[in-house]
Amino acid sequence: MSVGIWALIRAKLSAFVAPLISRTQSTARVRVLAKPSNKLPVGMSARRLNALASEMRVCENYLEVGVAQGLTLEQIKVLHRWGVDPTPQFNTDKLPKGLKFYSQDSDSFFNELQASQKFNLVFLDGLHQWQQTYRDLINVLRHSDKETIIVIDDVVPDDELAAFPDWDQALLMKDAAGITDGRWQGDVFKVILAIAQGHPELGFCTVTTHKPDDNPQAIVWIKDKSVTTFTSELLPQLEKQFADVTYSDVFVDGSVPEIFGLVDERRGISIAIEGSHSRL
Repeated sequence: MSVGIWALIRAKLSAFVAPLISRTQSTARVRVLAKPSNKLPVGMSARRLNALASEMRVCENYLEVGVAQGLTLEQIKVLHRWGVDPTPQFNTDKLPKGLKFYSQDSDSFFNELQASQKFNLVFLDGLHQWQQTYRDLINVLRHSDKETIIVIDDVVPDDELAAFPDWDQALLMKDAAGITDGRWQGDVFKVILAIAQGHPELGFCTVTTHKPDDNPQAIVWIKDKSVTTFTSELLPQLEKQFADVTYSDVFVDGSVPEIFGLVDERRGISIAIEGSHSRL
């Protein structure tokens, strides 16, 4: 399909959908975040993050990049919680005790963050574009201690359409294919390739429940404790290397490649804890 046709379709779609999104976000922003002890069923991400937090030697500061409605952020059982999102879908004036929230993009947040601020546990669930997630990862590592653990969402796309880096086009193509679930992971999977290719100092695995509705997530830790400086200088080189890499190139026949280190959720959490505690 030509660029001109795509532009026309997107313009018409935006004109139709924008008011609906606006009304939805306006209503959602009335939502008030609950305390960690709320009685709602614990979400998948919160379950994994809380399991990690409970086994870490020190876990006092938690950071979540990409908060949306705050469903995960409100269920995290860590003393100090930080959230970052330029378009939060909840009432930011009424926050639970111990929670700080920043209505800005993650690049701005890290640029303004004091160098001395460290986080023990981090959840990256921002833009579903691998370059931004990679920058977030590097920025988090600059604010990490030797036992910090980072969980990255959306590293295994549902299919080729869900892996398309442009959200609007991904949903249009899914709709054209008769897929109405709205799930979209983007090309965050390339962050795993970037870690494997350019960061031997990091350890990682990808956890799953092996259930149909599961969303596999990567858990990352600092494997080589002697490395204390992290920069994003590799990004241009990695961008060039991965420019033509597609979902089909990586997930042959829809299978998760060995490089992702796919393991059962419980086993993956144990591996991450052991790795973060390592003295190497």
